Amino acid sequence: MSKRELARVEVLSRVRSEELRVVDAGRLMQVSYRQAKRLWKRYREEGATGLQHRSAGRSSNHGHANKFRQKVLGLVREKYGGAVGERFGPTLAAEHLAAEDGLQVDAETLRRWMLAEGLWSRERRRRRHRRRRDRKEHWGEMVQMDGSFHAWLEDRGPEGCLIDMVDDATNKTWAQLGEQETIWAVADALRAWIERYGVPQMVVSPDGKWLAYTDYPRGYLWRCKVEGGEKLQLTDSLAQMPTWSPDSKWIAYSDWRELHRVSVDGGAPEKLTSEGFTEVLPSWSPDGKSIYFNDYPIQGHLRIRVLDLDTRKVTTMPGSDGYYAPSWSPDGQYLAAIQNPPKSAALYSVNTKQWKQLKVFEHDWGFFVWARDSKSIFYIRGPSEVGVGEQTGIGRLTVPDGKWELYAKFTGMNPDLQGAQDFLSVTPEGDVAAMSDTSVTQIYQMQWKNAE
Repeated sequence: MSKRELARVEVLSRVRSEELRVVDAGRLMQVSYRQAKRLWKRYREEGATGLQHRSAGRSSNHGHANKFRQKVLGLVREKYGGAVGERFGPTLAAEHLAAEDGLQVDAETLRRWMLAEGLWSRERRRRRHRRRRDRKEHWGEMVQMDGSFHAWLEDRGPEGCLIDMVDDATNKTWAQLGEQETIWAVADALRAWIERYGVPQMVVSPDGKWLAYTDYPRGYLWRCKVEGGEKLQLTDSLAQMPTWSPDSKWIAYSDWRELHRVSVDGGAPEKLTSEGFTEVLPSWSPDGKSIYFNDYPIQGHLRIRVLDLDTRKVTTMPGSDGYYAPSWSPDGQYLAAIQNPPKSAALYSVNTKQWKQLKVFEHDWGFFVWARDSKSIFYIRGPSEVGVGEQTGIGRLTVPDGKWELYAKFTGMNPDLQGAQDFLSVTPEGDVAAMSDTSVTQIYQMQWKNAE
């Protein structure tokens, strides 16, 4: 019964107990005296149920036939039902019934039918709760940029936009103040970041005659004689992590998407991979028939991949899950890599076909390079790779016993400017080379002549 019908039951029960007259009951029920008499008669003869509307419990004259309802529900079970999160809701199901099956039914009507038949519930599929993502593992993997408008100069100047760039792994920050957050201001900030923290890369060929390097700030690949002559630009696009083939005739590199190779004599670069993953850190095998590299099919998943240069088939090196930055020794007896977790230097022996952990790093690691005699590996330990109180510099790890020593210290370098950049190379004479940042951070005051 409705709320109004229940209220009438209460009023007429008072008429029965002679607390009210029928005329007074009519006023309380807001009906005419004649209607009050009819309701009183029905209440005397049938009780409270007599006051219920005569159409209650009966199908509507405008309702769908039961045969139509069963047909609709049958199609919902067959085509649009399923588990929570997979089944169609009433609104979507009504749209498909009209478009695909030619059955017109209102979404609210269908909702009632589906609820009655257990084909729909108000239960929703729970969404995964958001969580903070993990920081990137290494310096330079991701740099975030944003602009913030504020009265940075307080009342000493106009409001400006501070364009701030932050390295995700190390929190190293660089900012530049401008008038607006325009495309030119952002591009200028990015250029300044690359000029300050970018890493030009230099690799000497195995025969000791050639030098491959990338220029600033474009990252294009060049080659020249070790003495500096016969310079030749090999690419007109980004080329990172160059590595020489054992015969010194080819240079493989990554553009942070795929691997390529280019002849030392020039010509069009040749794309080697097309898997769609981020393919980086190539290293030629000692026989020159394959290239070992890393890719990132899943965030945080490290593995070593092997590209057969004859068939162009790419496979995964057995037992290489969790290993990063593969690099073959010059004599072809060992493959060095970084293991994570734990963050450690690892060595794969061609003879034993086994990995060996050489050293666990308490903090992050830097770039590494093989000595020309294959008896040691040099690691860079910049400000972002050492802990409090540790000495920055170049460390040497002997092979295969894993003895660690500080080979060279970084002195006279500003650690806040990254000191020596995270890139090492070895000269033809076997000396270790590192890039140094020689800029200064002092503020000078200038006195202008004839100033008023």
